[in-house]
Amino acid sequence: MWGYGDIDSRGERILEFLLVNNLFIANSPDAPPTFERGIFKGWPDLRISTQDIISKFAKWEVSEEPSLSDHKYINVKIEPQIKNSTYNRFKTLHGNHRKFLNKLKPRINPLLEEIRNSQTQDDINKTTSYLQNKIIDACKSTYKTKKKKLPGPLPGTHPN
Repeated sequence: MWGYGDIDSRGERILEFLLVNNLFIANSPDAPPTFERGIFKGWPDLRISTQDIISKFAKWEVSEEPSLSDHKYINVKIEPQIKNSTYNRFKTLHGNHRKFLNKLKPRINPLLEEIRNSQTQDDINKTTSYLQNKIIDACKSTYKTKKKKLPGPLPGTHPN
């Protein structure tokens, strides 16, 4: 288990908690111990996350810097999914809705057919993406846009 050769009752309770809550341990099996006192070593510090953020851990390492404790510092770097991008905000308040609907109308029957023929989650995802793109295309050709910049890195994160 996450660095130890065996598992005790506390480890079993942790595993049970993780399974019930659909969480994952992302410790590296070859990581050095995070706890040292004399001849005793241990790996009590766990990197626990959900499935969707487990891949965003860009770096996780046990530091050799003195911590003035039996526990070592752990350096963690998380890569935010969105670094810096923009999105379009469409100005729909002043009308042009009929023009928008006329642009979208020819796409409705093929879209309904794709929905009816969807057999798998991948089919549904492709159909959803197709629908979103067609709505965005109709908006772009109908409404004016105002570009707005999304915030940069997450608070508390460093660009390095």
